[in-house]
Amino acid sequence: MIGKILYINYETTPSGATVHRDRLYESLKALGAEVTLLSKPWKEARGIPAQRSGFDAVKRWLYLKHTDWAFALMLGRNLLREVWAFLRIRPRIVLLNFTIYLSSIPLARLFGIPVILQIHAPPALHSQYAGVPVRWKNFWQVVEQWALGLADGIVVVSRALRDYYITRGVPEAKLIVVPNGVDLSRFRPDIDPARVVSRYKLHGMRVLGYVGILDRWVELDRLIDLVPRLSAAEKNLRVLIVGDGPLREELQATVSRHCLEERVILTGFVPHEEIPEHLAAVDVAIAPYRQVELFYASSMKIVEYMAMGLAVVAPRMGEIPELISDGQSGLLYSPGAYDEMAARILALLASPSLRANLGRRAAETIAVRRWTWEANAKEILSNIRALAERQEERCR
Repeated sequence: MIGKILYINYETTPSGATVHRDRLYESLKALGAEVTLLSKPWKEARGIPAQRSGFDAVKRWLYLKHTDWAFALMLGRNLLREVWAFLRIRPRIVLLNFTIYLSSIPLARLFGIPVILQIHAPPALHSQYAGVPVRWKNFWQVVEQWALGLADGIVVVSRALRDYYITRGVPEAKLIVVPNGVDLSRFRPDIDPARVVSRYKLHGMRVLGYVGILDRWVELDRLIDLVPRLSAAEKNLRVLIVGDGPLREELQATVSRHCLEERVILTGFVPHEEIPEHLAAVDVAIAPYRQVELFYASSMKIVEYMAMGLAVVAPRMGEIPELISDGQSGLLYSPGAYDEMAARILALLASPSLRANLGRRAAETIAVRRWTWEANAKEILSNIRALAERQEERCR
């Protein structure tokens, strides 16, 4: 018997991180786990943009300009909320989404409760890739190392992230790899795209699509730069960019500079529930990740693309070649090789049969490998159960 699980996750930005939180929580509940989610107010917790106050603007400014001070203010801001949750729920296990909200770790130690950390990204590297100014890098690495040492188990989303933490001295036995997943009941090849096709006037068009946050670790600027070349070969090309983020205004300016308003569609924020019908309107899906020192991510967008039966173009980085077999279930290109990326896209736009074959194999790959939220929840519950049993043995 596992007992009560307290899942602490303060992600608020509508993104893959909030989708991960919600789908994992739902899957844990569906499997019968007695789990309570400690998060932000409901609207933010569901990934729905709320009305932003002046205080929100100040917080955003502080994060972008003085990131270290923003992190420092986060350290203990949820202490009282967590104390009340520990007293009210009396959990058997704490599952903590690791940012730098570290007050819950000593609290769990005080109450004698094991902690499993869930890590999507190393804070120092993520801040570097997002282009925010972290100056106390050594300090935050010490804080992170302290948390890693106190945790009873650590769930990471990729083998690259596991290997990174092993080089940081974390015992391999402590690390569990659980990649991002997809809900196969929502993301499937038979979704009707009619509403999206009508909304964006995509009838008779060849659509190159991207879904995700508009941020610096994605080379959407380079993709837009390639659109004149792509449209010279494919006259009916439309580029559908679904999502929002810090670079939206900059990308819109790039579109205007190239006079591509009719070719490139920036939809803005779209609720995750509506993403499948947007992807159903796409012929070729792109994941143009920027070349970085360590590609530690587990790409949720690629898994969703593949589950929809789409032909995918992506860089040969991190775990992506393990997920996409080049020429079999998608097409890969060398990171930063924009001519090769363009050639891959054009090859797919020109060949309906190639798109269909790659898309079919992509959907089969996801179905066979079971990269699903349910499978992820089962893996995490299995490790929680083992941890609870070890604790029982120690207490006998």
